Amino acid sequence: MRLYTTQGGEPNGDLPGRSEYAASADRRAVRQRLVVRPRLSKSGKTTGALSAAKADGVLCLNFDQRNSTFYARRHFDPDGRIREPEMPPYEQGKQSTEMLLNEVAVMYSQAAMSGQRPIWPTVVADPIGQLHRRLLDDVSKRALKPSLDAYLDVTTIISRWCKFMCDMPCNLILVCHERPVKDEVEGGFVRLPFTGTTNPDLGQRLVEMVDVVAYCGRKETPEGPRYVAQLYNGNGRQGGDRFGVLGDFREIDLAEWFQAIGNPSTTQQEEAA
Repeated sequence: MRLYTTQGGEPNGDLPGRSEYAASADRRAVRQRLVVRPRLSKSGKTTGALSAAKADGVLCLNFDQRNSTFYARRHFDPDGRIREPEMPPYEQGKQSTEMLLNEVAVMYSQAAMSGQRPIWPTVVADPIGQLHRRLLDDVSKRALKPSLDAYLDVTTIISRWCKFMCDMPCNLILVCHERPVKDEVEGGFVRLPFTGTTNPDLGQRLVEMVDVVAYCGRKETPEGPRYVAQLYNGNGRQGGDRFGVLGDFREIDLAEWFQAIGNPSTTQQEEAA
């Protein structure tokens, strides 16, 4: 199954999906910003991830339920900037989900080699745990008890795809649920990104790859609920900002985050402080 077509060796973004979006590619530099988002359920992670559409086009790989992006699209997609391709159905003997990942990788690789700006400067993979499930179904042929080799293969596929996309000229947003793990040394629990398996290695690898780790949550205020992110390690939660410009807490607006990170004056002020 082809999920996009190419003409003249360059991607034309013809991905069949639930919305239509087309933007002319140009040669402006695209900043690479990578975010992994551990979070509690219904804490605004998908809406926050898709807030990047306020600034530019987003390719949303929705591995969750079809309606999981409904709220975000209603608020951030009036102009059709979010492109959401249909997830390929399970077909025995076919690696349909891996084919989708490969098609996306090829599309961005072609844009990088040609020096062109990607049609969708931001890629969202939401959530990684459901991506793991889809890949495991394909690899194991929906076995009730998948083998250890099947789990290892899926971990390798996800890790290599994420690492490859980290090197592409795009913003990569990886959305994860959280998995509390008991801290045997200091007691309490540490909340790690859930990536579809009880083994925390893949989640830690993703954290090491990215520039920003944001733990998302909802905060009640007199003006109404706000969705904010913790951006430092503390209280058993992982967070971090490699650029040092986002602070310890920040309202989840990725378009604003990208602007702050890419603003030279902001970075210089932080360095001076």
